[in-house]
Amino acid sequence: MSTINILSRNTKRAPLVTGGQLSYRTVLLPVARVARAYAMYAANPRFTDVSMIVSPTSPNNGYVTFRPSNPECAERMIEQFSDDRARRAQTTLDNALTYEWDSNPDGSEICYSPKLNKATGEITYDAYTVSPTSCDCADYQYRCRRLNVQCKHQIAQSLRRQEGL
Repeated sequence: MSTINILSRNTKRAPLVTGGQLSYRTVLLPVARVARAYAMYAANPRFTDVSMIVSPTSPNNGYVTFRPSNPECAERMIEQFSDDRARRAQTTLDNALTYEWDSNPDGSEICYSPKLNKATGEITYDAYTVSPTSCDCADYQYRCRRLNVQCKHQIAQSLRRQEGL
């Protein structure tokens, strides 16, 4: 039963990009559970590039990274990764919490991305420089850029331009 729990919790984890490829990673687990999860993924032929990593900030904990061995599954992962960002961009545009935009002289735009503090109800904004080919948000810099996928800010910018705004 604990093996099933490890699998179901781990596969819901957001993907990460390593070496230009999309991988999954488990939640942070105690080292003993990491070793069991590693053995389980490594023994399963549906997974490849299985690694056990001890957390540098919490040496008693770690996680396992893995990729699907089937190239079609790996491609679906990238498509899902891109679709998730498109869905997030559209949801943000549809909600009352919309982005605010300012133009830069170089043709890029500043996107003010809202963040809602659920405890206080206060809305604050993070500012990102966005163009069709880049964004300085962490999601684009650490994940999307390496996969040649647009982040939600770039998608929102594209949707906004299509609407003539």
